[in-house]
Amino acid sequence: MSQEAFIQALGGRVRLAVTDASHIHVDANHNCLTGGPTACGPLTIRGVAYGVSIHYYRQPDGSFDIGQTGDDTYKQRDSLYMSRLNAKNYAASYPSESARRKVAETITPLVNAWATQNPEVFASAERERREREREQAAQAVRKAEQVLLEAQDKLRAL
Repeated sequence: MSQEAFIQALGGRVRLAVTDASHIHVDANHNCLTGGPTACGPLTIRGVAYGVSIHYYRQPDGSFDIGQTGDDTYKQRDSLYMSRLNAKNYAASYPSESARRKVAETITPLVNAWATQNPEVFASAERERREREREQAAQAVRKAEQVLLEAQDKLRAL
């Protein structure tokens, strides 16, 4: 579970999902969800509607930016996914470089302003992440113990 909030940008509702102390996923209709309480987007740039998904990571200076520190150009580019929602075919769904730049230049300061105003959300998300990891580790231990018991039973039977 992530900590969620919504902001407005580029004519659409933008969902911010904080997954831990150093990651925010931004969603603006990248899955074309058009109804319900978590519906968001689309973002509109020069009259074109886009579905957008962006992964922001905390940088060494404490700010959030697209992609992780040290990512190569390809990985960093992959952290901002956009597509035209009303394209006639797949090839026409790609955004222009200027549209990608506009989204990054508009959303990044909004994400950072929101993050600065809501530091408690990151602490809560980090606690949830650690609890999930503890539970997963406990399940792995229980499973390994079961496998060990079965192997011991098999060994005794030989």
